[in-house]
Amino acid sequence: RARVSLVYANRAVNGIMFQTELDELKSQHLSRLQVVHILKQDAQDIPLFTGRIDVAKLDALFGAWLDPRTFDRAFICGPEGLMHTVSDALQKHGMAKADIHVELFASAQPGRLPRLAQRRAQGKMHPAAQRFLQIPSPSACKSAKEPLILF
Repeated sequence: RARVSLVYANRAVNGIMFQTELDELKSQHLSRLQVVHILKQDAQDIPLFTGRIDVAKLDALFGAWLDPRTFDRAFICGPEGLMHTVSDALQKHGMAKADIHVELFASAQPGRLPRLAQRRAQGKMHPAAQRFLQIPSPSACKSAKEPLILF
């Protein structure tokens, strides 16, 4: 069974999409799902989880909370600049570039199509991401045991 760590950045608590569903999933899978909320505007009990995600915050997160060397895969989505920052930080902290996957919803580069919708339609998303997102796929491997991180 896969273990998943979700680092979920939002402006404020009231802007967290799928919060109820994530809380339910976390309750059902306590040993397999870890959700880390980083909020830009709302202060949290742990200062590390407040503010924007940047290189310094990722260094602190990977130094004290999550160890990228223990992850088999990372899936990143968000603004293009953030995806590059997270990918670079994961590599800096020991994760192989080949194990880092980004889902581009929009791009600063004209003409690039959003890949998530294209991959979903073609059934080419990583099996662990498909299972986590509950997207049916004929090729999904049901016995994957890799830990992964989602941004």
